[in-house]
Amino acid sequence: MNKQAAKIEIRRTLAFVLSIIMIVTMVFAAMPGDAYAEDGAAPPADLEAPGDGPGGDGDSDIVTPPEGTDPAEDDIGGDSDAEEDADGGVLDPALPDEGEPAGEDDATADVDLPAQEDEDIAALVAAPSLTIDPIANQTYDGTAKTPALTVKYNDGSSDFSLVKDTDYTIVWTNNINAGTATVKITGKNTYPLLELMIQQANFTILPADLSKLKIEKIADQSHSGSAKKPAVTIKNGNTLLVANKDYTAAYSKNKNIGKATVKITGKGNYTGSKSATFRILPKTTAVSKMTQGTKIFTVTWKKVSGITKYEVQYRVAGTSKWKTKSVSSKKTSVSINVIKDSKLHEVRVRAYKKVSNVKYAGVWSATAYAASAPGSVAKLDISGWYGSAYGWPNWATPDRVYYYTDKGGNIGVVFYNAQGGLVVNTYKGTNYQRLSTKSISLAEFPIFGGFYAGPDGYFYVLSGRDNLKETDSLKVVSVRKYDANWNLIRTGYVEGGASQSFKGIYQPFAAGSPSMVLSGSTLIVHMSRTMYIHSDGLHHQSNLTFEVDTKTMQTKTFDQANIFPPYSSHSFNQFVTMSGNDLVFADHGDAFPRAVKLSVIKNYATGGKVLNSYNIFKFNGAVGNNYTGAEVTGLEAGNGMALTIGRSVPHSNAVKGVKGENGIKNVYAISTNLSTGKSTFKWITTYSPSGTTEASEPRIVKLNEKQFVILFNTVKGDGTVQLQYRLLNETGKVLKSASYDGFTYYAGSDPILIGSTIYWGSSANGNGYLNAINVANPKIPVILPGRA
Repeated sequence: MNKQAAKIEIRRTLAFVLSIIMIVTMVFAAMPGDAYAEDGAAPPADLEAPGDGPGGDGDSDIVTPPEGTDPAEDDIGGDSDAEEDADGGVLDPALPDEGEPAGEDDATADVDLPAQEDEDIAALVAAPSLTIDPIANQTYDGTAKTPALTVKYNDGSSDFSLVKDTDYTIVWTNNINAGTATVKITGKNTYPLLELMIQQANFTILPADLSKLKIEKIADQSHSGSAKKPAVTIKNGNTLLVANKDYTAAYSKNKNIGKATVKITGKGNYTGSKSATFRILPKTTAVSKMTQGTKIFTVTWKKVSGITKYEVQYRVAGTSKWKTKSVSSKKTSVSINVIKDSKLHEVRVRAYKKVSNVKYAGVWSATAYAASAPGSVAKLDISGWYGSAYGWPNWATPDRVYYYTDKGGNIGVVFYNAQGGLVVNTYKGTNYQRLSTKSISLAEFPIFGGFYAGPDGYFYVLSGRDNLKETDSLKVVSVRKYDANWNLIRTGYVEGGASQSFKGIYQPFAAGSPSMVLSGSTLIVHMSRTMYIHSDGLHHQSNLTFEVDTKTMQTKTFDQANIFPPYSSHSFNQFVTMSGNDLVFADHGDAFPRAVKLSVIKNYATGGKVLNSYNIFKFNGAVGNNYTGAEVTGLEAGNGMALTIGRSVPHSNAVKGVKGENGIKNVYAISTNLSTGKSTFKWITTYSPSGTTEASEPRIVKLNEKQFVILFNTVKGDGTVQLQYRLLNETGKVLKSASYDGFTYYAGSDPILIGSTIYWGSSANGNGYLNAINVANPKIPVILPGRA
């Protein structure tokens, strides 16, 4: 062992001895000094008397030193200078000579150690210590501050750097907010006595400088005559500052049109200040009236106070460039002269004010529409047109309006009128003028079921008649095939005795809305009916599915075709569509099942007949209770997925934490994997079930295999209606949203996609109009009707 190692070993040993001595000293110091001296009491029997030697029997055991030795010199401990006589008597202890320092003759005084080792041992006798180096100031950022520490242990002569978690543990206190933070460390048993040591230190967390943070842009405010105090958004990293806790805000010049200022001053964990500006703009106006004339139209709007002028912009609908007309602040109307007639125009208005030569313009009004010549607006006859697919209590009825496009790009509108026939209007696809009108008689089959424009270029019309005498051979349902010019080609029929699980068609299309789709040359019809009278005396309702060979127009029910049908009882709406080779159905049932039911026949187009069904939205309540509080209004399929939409009360899918069968209805979308049946339910709207704002029935348009648009209205308690546009992917996730004031969607028809434009019909002031939205830019929609 080298000399240095020996020194370290001596230090460790002496330190250990010192620790034992300290512990023993503390133990005896804790004992009462007169424990055994009171009243001359003898010591306890198990303690030896002072004269007892190692024998412990009350007699002294005399230890005779070896010959030639001096007991006083050999007693290295120096604690037994008394001599004993032969009888064990204690002699007087040796006393030092007068004038000599006491203890000079002790054995320890005669041990000679090197001078350096004497110094080392003296240093080791000094108490060990634990220290924390000064900690640098920290700056508040909302997170706990745990700066790196430099911790040292001194054994009396040398410092040793300690390692966190190996040599000590840490506890932090008050180390988030600005102020004085504390760290406390507790030693672990790596070094002698270290586990007995505790040390703490303070450090300062400084307030963050608010002037170095960024205030997010404050939205423009609309002038109202009162002071504007918009909320301020400011973050320190990811931490959002809270008003009146982290800062105070003082607003100035925030009442009139122009530039306003807000100054925020740090508080608590923040210091310093910073200012931001925002604009107060003229109030948004609204077009109140459009008057159409020959090569001219007049627009009238609501007055805005405290402005410099109005700006009126107009353009041909669907074009990109606006023309602007400046109007005095004293006027609220202007006439626009248009060179080209027979064009539909978009119009919008805004007010502006100049302050210190800076123009502060209000938000544009909602777009209004006007034609430059009478007859150029695509007006629709809405006689007998229902604005809803569902009636009481929630039974669907066949749609009354359908749309299609021909090879020339013209738009056809088919509707069922109050006289029991069809009217077909054709509109030019460029200026929406009506090109022709046709009337189609339904003859002896006056109950309208539906219309389908097949991808084969033919039109199919579904209609029927009652079979109240329950005659099996009576032709109850007819499917007519027309060419593109509405010439009747051939008709197929389904007789009253048709069966699907249960026999008969008593009334066709009862409490449902039929659906049709073409697969190759086979037309599939999915409809509802009331059946022949049951043993309980009732005509129960269910669905019925049949095929039509479009070449011969021969029909077969699924029972007759040996295909297991997607049976539902009761079925209050029916849908059918294709997804590649797969045939997909959706039914709204209130009994068997009491749910929205999705059914799939895989590879139907190539001969598949196996049906798989899934209950994708279960309803609460008793089986057969006609009111489910739910509606199913659309089905479209993408690549291996189906998207079912509708609106409903919550049932088990809580809205704002509320479940149940009552209250406001919201729009939903259900995405289903056609191979596994796994479904995902999503609310598209989440209006409070106990509130007054409700969503109307939505309809769906397929853009491609992965994108779908739904249209519906938001109806407020005061009757205000707003058109809603949502772009969804195949999982039901909303990709884009838009809302339009002044426009509505009639739920009694499915919209149609032509190119990048969705068309549908709506009504206003007793008239019907053709509407359109360009899906390429739905935030600035191209909406085509006039608003007379």
